Amino acid sequence: MLDTLVANIMHSSAIEGVKLNAHVIRSSLSSQIGFEQENVQTKVQADGLAEIMIDAVVNWNTPLALNRLLNWHKRLMNIAQPIDKSINLGR
Repeated sequence: MLDTLVANIMHSSAIEGVKLNAHVIRSSLSSQIGFEQENVQTKVQADGLAEIMIDAVVNWNTPLALNRLLNWHKRLMNIAQPIDKSINLGR
């Protein structure tokens, strides 16, 4: 299952032209799921993507409410480089 989540994040990011480190993504997913992991320093980008993916998979049958969608926006926009300071994250 972890391999599938890593692959989904990697492929989704590739569509946007973003190249990620699969090892960092795996480490972030592992720590958020509670698996033992190597001591790899994750990045805000990997943590945000992992959080969104886990939420989408775990809560797949929950309606996509505005609050949930805005939280995803906040996590995605918080990792954008560079970020437009006029954007209200999660609003």
